[in-house]
Amino acid sequence: MNPVLSKRRSWRHLLNCAGASAALACTVGAYGQGSAIGSEAWKPTVLVRFTGMSGAQPGAAPITPPVVGMQGALYGVTRSGQANLGAYSQLLQGVAYRVDPSSAGSYAFAPLGDIGANIGTLVRNASGLVYGASSTSAIDPAQISGVGMLFSLDASGATLAAPQQIAFPAIGGPVAPQRFKPRGQMAIDAVGSVYMSGGVGTSSCASTNNYGNTLWRMDAGGSYARLVDFCTFKAGSGATEVHPKGGAPVALVWSEAQQALYGVSAITAPGEHPGIPGGDSASGVLFRIAKAALDAGPVADDVEILHVFARNRDGLVLGGESAQTALLEDGDWLYGTTQTGSAAGGAVWRIRKSDADSFTLIHRFRAASVADDGAQPFGPLVRAADGNIYGTTALDASLMSTADGSAIGAGSLFRVKTDSAGDRAADAVEVLHRFDFETEGGRLVGLSAGAVANGVQKLYGASNAGGQPGNDRLAVGDALGYGTVFSIDVALPTVGFTTALAASASTARVGDTLSLTWATQNAASCTAGGDNGGTWSGAQQTTGSQVPLSAVLGQLGVNTFTLRCESVNGGPAATGTVSVTVEAATPVTPTAPETGNGGGGGGGPLSLWLLAALAAIGLARRVARRG
Repeated sequence: MNPVLSKRRSWRHLLNCAGASAALACTVGAYGQGSAIGSEAWKPTVLVRFTGMSGAQPGAAPITPPVVGMQGALYGVTRSGQANLGAYSQLLQGVAYRVDPSSAGSYAFAPLGDIGANIGTLVRNASGLVYGASSTSAIDPAQISGVGMLFSLDASGATLAAPQQIAFPAIGGPVAPQRFKPRGQMAIDAVGSVYMSGGVGTSSCASTNNYGNTLWRMDAGGSYARLVDFCTFKAGSGATEVHPKGGAPVALVWSEAQQALYGVSAITAPGEHPGIPGGDSASGVLFRIAKAALDAGPVADDVEILHVFARNRDGLVLGGESAQTALLEDGDWLYGTTQTGSAAGGAVWRIRKSDADSFTLIHRFRAASVADDGAQPFGPLVRAADGNIYGTTALDASLMSTADGSAIGAGSLFRVKTDSAGDRAADAVEVLHRFDFETEGGRLVGLSAGAVANGVQKLYGASNAGGQPGNDRLAVGDALGYGTVFSIDVALPTVGFTTALAASASTARVGDTLSLTWATQNAASCTAGGDNGGTWSGAQQTTGSQVPLSAVLGQLGVNTFTLRCESVNGGPAATGTVSVTVEAATPVTPTAPETGNGGGGGGGPLSLWLLAALAAIGLARRVARRG
C-alpha cells in the first residue's frame, strides 16, 4: 500500500468523511484561495518540502515537529516516505532527517528501517541525544502487526547518523512486546530520565496483557522501570468501570521546580466518574506524582488528581497518529489542549498547579461558526521568550466540508497571549495565521522552540501534508503533498530605558562627586563610558538609584557619561547619555594684613617692626651656631 495514501486515510476522522466516495464530497476547492490571515510577520518560512519516497527531500507525513540539536540544526522524523517494511507490507516506514535552517541544501535523511513509523513527540537530553517512539516497527518477525519501540538520534554533531533502536524489556508473556507502543508527548528530566506511556491507544483494563495504561521511565543508562499501572486503581467493571486515577497517559511534562511528573491520561471506561456533569462522561484526567513516590512505587494517594476532563464540557483527551494532546509547564501554571467534544474544534485550557479549582477553558475553537478560527489543536505547545504560548491546529474554518459543514482548512498558528496579572484571568487566544495548503503545508502538528538571536526567536513546526505547488485540493484523486518543515519568527521586546540616565547636577567643579540615576527593561547587562576623564567606566547594574561616581571630577569642560545596555533578546543595544559641565575649583584667596592702630589685630607699621626684630634674632642665632 502506498504510504502516503495510507496516511491520508488516517486523517479522515478530522475531515468528517467516511470512505472514498465521502472523501470526494470534501473537495471544496483550492486551499490557496484566501486562506491566510494576519500580518506578514507571522507568515512561515518553509525550510523543507518533503518529496515522498524519492526526490530532493525524501520523507512524508510527519506527526511531530523537529527539535533543535546542539549546533542549531533541526532533527526530526516522518511517519512514512520510504518503502513499507518488507514482508510487513502494511507497516509504514519513515525517515529521520536533519536540516540546518541557516544553510540551503543541507537536508540529510536516513530511513527508519525496522524502527518503522514515529508515533510520539521527540525529547532531547543535555548531551544532544534525541529520543522518539515508534508504534509499528518490525522488531519481532513473528508478529505481522509489528511491535512498538523507542529509538534515538544523535543531535550533537554536524551530520546525521542512522537512528538507533532501544530495546524494551519483555513483560508479561510472549504477546506483551506487541502491546508496548509508546505514543504521545514524552517527558525528560534534568538527569536524562525519559518518561513515557506504554500506550496501545486504549484505557480499558479488560484485555489480557494490556499495558496501555502504564507509565514507564527509562533512566540515562537505559534501564527501565514500570512506574504506574493505572489499572491497579480502577473501580468496577464492564458498564460500571471507572478510572479515578486515570488511564492511558498521552501527554507528560517534568517539573524540575516541583520535582514531580505532571500528566494527562485518556479514559474510555464507561462508568460514571465522580465530578462529571450528568449526561457527560470522563475523557481523561490531569495528574501529578512526586518523584519520591515514582521512585518508591506510588499508591493511590500518591497520584494527585488536579482535574477530570468531561467529554462534552472540556473536549477529548487523545494521543497518537491522529491527535496529539499538549501539556506545557509555564512557571506556576500548566497549559494544555483537548480535541473535539462540545468544544467544537477543541479547546485550550489553563490551571494553577497549586489550585485545582483554578482550571479554566481559555478558548473553544468554534470551527463551524468562526471563519478566522482554528480547529483541532495538535501537537506540542511552546512558551516563547516574549512570554506568550504558541501552538498549531490541524484544521481551520477557511474551508468547510460540503458534507456536514465542519472545518477542513489547512490549519492555523495561534498563541495564548498570557496575562501578566497573578491570576492570568485575561489570558486570550489569538489566531495569527491560517496556512495555505499548497505553498505552506497543512495538517499542522505542533511547535518546538528555537534560539533567540538579534531580537527574534525562531519557532519550528511541521505539517503533515501539502506544501507541493499545483496540488492544492483535497480529494482521493489528488496528490496531497508530503508535508513541510517551517519556521516562524517571533519578534521579542527590545531593550530600553524606563528611567533616562540623569546626573545629580548639570554643572560642577573639579573635585566634586556626582551621582547618576537610571533604569532599563529587557537589559542583560550595562557598561559605562563617555568622555569624562575615567570617572565613569566598566560594568554597571541595569538599574541604579543615585549611584556615586567612582572618583571625583577632574576634567574641565563638558563631561559626557554614557550607559550602553545590551538586550536579553539580542538585537540593537540601548544607549543613554547625560552631560555635565565641569569648571575649575574655586581659588583660595590669601588673608590680607589688617590696617589701623591697635586693637590686637596685627598689621600696620608696628607689626612690621616686630617682624623685623624677630628676623634679626633668628639670623643672630644661625650665625652663632655656625661659629
